[in-house]
Amino acid sequence: MTKVVVKKSKSLVSSKVFWFNILAGVIAVASLFGFADFEPSQEVTEIIALVTGLLNIVLRLKTSEPITKL
Repeated sequence: MTKVVVKKSKSLVSSKVFWFNILAGVIAVASLFGFADFEPSQEVTEIIALVTGLLNIVLRLKTSEPITKL
């Protein structure tokens, strides 16, 4: 007899990785349009990209459940 394993899953909008990436995208778009006259230097831009990448990895490793579309 085969055993069926049902994994719990959560919706995409309840994912921390999803919301972190939405926030990073909003900040990137806001900086493109000069929001609050913020113009980061090249060094700051590289640090932000590094931190974003590292946090994505950490959040992805912390995730234990699969993600569904909604």
